[in-house]
Amino acid sequence: MAMYRARVITPWVPAWKDTRPRLKANRPQLLRDYTVLTSEDVTGQPTANITPSPNMYTLEIVADGAVIDAIDRDADYDVLWSEEITEDDI
Repeated sequence: MAMYRARVITPWVPAWKDTRPRLKANRPQLLRDYTVLTSEDVTGQPTANITPSPNMYTLEIVADGAVIDAIDRDADYDVLWSEEITEDDI
């Protein structure tokens, strides 16, 4: 299966809504909803500067094509760009 790198705008899941039993932390909703190979915050600003509304930030992810297509169709996210990559690029 082909792998892709993409930049995606995603909302935060605030710590008080985090359903994980041991670790309560702000985290990207995208990582709760989809399985990706890698992710990196590329927002370029500290979390303290991200306002609660619209409460969005940008991730660069690596995932297979089916996942990228599903994210692109999901109204909760905006895929800014995506590109096919080789295993050497990961």
